[in-house]
Amino acid sequence: MALPNKYSLSRRQNVCSQTGAPFIDGQVIKTAIFLTPQEGQYTRHDYSEEGWSQYTGPEPYSTWSSTWEVSEKVRPESEQLFLDLYHAESEGEEKLLYILALILEREKVLKEVKDPQKKDKKVLCFRHLLTDERYEVAEVEIELEELVMIRSHLSSLMEGDSSHSEL
Repeated sequence: MALPNKYSLSRRQNVCSQTGAPFIDGQVIKTAIFLTPQEGQYTRHDYSEEGWSQYTGPEPYSTWSSTWEVSEKVRPESEQLFLDLYHAESEGEEKLLYILALILEREKVLKEVKDPQKKDKKVLCFRHLLTDERYEVAEVEIELEELVMIRSHLSSLMEGDSSHSEL
């Protein structure tokens, strides 16, 4: 059987594939890559030491051990601002939200996706590449003169100055 030329592995899991127990900071974990013959695809499974000792399935293609570390991921300011504005559903911030979505798309945090249920071309659908969350953002027209105001407003928000009024 030929090995697949293209493959995509999932990110590490937060729980043991065998026991379902969540990993804790500093815990040694075992990662195993399996080739699924029916689908010709690789799959990743993460195990605690206890879970790996209980595993009796097929032989993995590859394995390695590592130490689980809780990462306190700090979101970039632009991403946090986008999420804050999106969830607040602030009136008058549609243009800023649209600009932030485009910035995050360029930074490869969001990706525009087609939504067959959305026939309205005035709404863009984005998927967060790490969390897989979906966001709908109004596609707005922005005049060149407005862009200067939006940039100024965005800068003030990034610096923590909330005294500027909405756009």
